[in-house]
Amino acid sequence: MDGDIQNLINQLHVKNDDIRGPALASLIRLGAKAIPALRAAANDPDPAMRAKVMEALATIADPACADLFRHALDDTDGHVRAWGAQGLVRIKDPGAVEALLRTFHDYPDELHGQHTLSSYTLIGMGSKVLPEVIPLLADDNVYTRERAYWVVMGIVTRMPGYENGWEELAERLGGYDPHGALEERESAVSKWVKWAEQFE
Repeated sequence: MDGDIQNLINQLHVKNDDIRGPALASLIRLGAKAIPALRAAANDPDPAMRAKVMEALATIADPACADLFRHALDDTDGHVRAWGAQGLVRIKDPGAVEALLRTFHDYPDELHGQHTLSSYTLIGMGSKVLPEVIPLLADDNVYTRERAYWVVMGIVTRMPGYENGWEELAERLGGYDPHGALEERESAVSKWVKWAEQFE
């Protein structure tokens, strides 16, 4: 079995998704049995390899890998960082939301560039993360403000009672525009922060 697992690890190096994809799926199915070999490959010099290893570990979601997930947040590759955050989310680590915010711009969706792996996950976590996300609307970086705006909208429009009420709520809370004047943005953000206090 160990030899079979190592063969699967080796296949993750192959720059061919027809080979690498099934190998990744097989490692994930093996679960805890594959973790020692995946751990050994977690520091591979190839960032694409590290990303696949971290994706497998995050999907297996063994709490014993919390140290690897935290370490991945400092990786030089955005895909690795993003999967490290996903691992912390899936093991319900107390630092999961902070990790998602740290990796907010990592691993953009190629078809929907306003979103990333972490921003999608924040949307899926719902209203409980609004108090952490809304302050990003005041960030100095316009790209952060834009992405935060999409996340807030994604969360709110999935909340009972607000499914069709985004425009009315956004206008009532100051008509926030991520490209608007600083004073207007600050005024709107303060209203959003106050509104989100109910979810703390």
